[in-house]
Amino acid sequence: MIEQIEQALERWDSTSRQNQEKIRAILRRYLEGAIKLDEAYSELLDEDLIPMPRRCGMYSHAGEDEGRLRKSIKEKLSL
Repeated sequence: MIEQIEQALERWDSTSRQNQEKIRAILRRYLEGAIKLDEAYSELLDEDLIPMPRRCGMYSHAGEDEGRLRKSIKEKLSL
C-alpha cells in the first residue's frame, strides 16, 4: 500500500495535471487526518490513480514506513 503511493509520487511529473489534482486532494486529506491511510489508498484505487495490486496489499505498515510516506507526500506536494 505505502509502496504504491510512493510510486505515484515518483511518477508525479509524468502524471496528468488533472490526476495530480485528484491525488493532491486525497493525500492532503490524509495528511490533515481527515482520512486514514487505508481510506486514502482505497480512494486512489477507486479513482484509477494507482494500479490495482496483483495481490491484495491492503495492510498498513506501522510507524517508520508511514512516517517516511508522510514526509514524501509533504515534499512532493510542497505542503
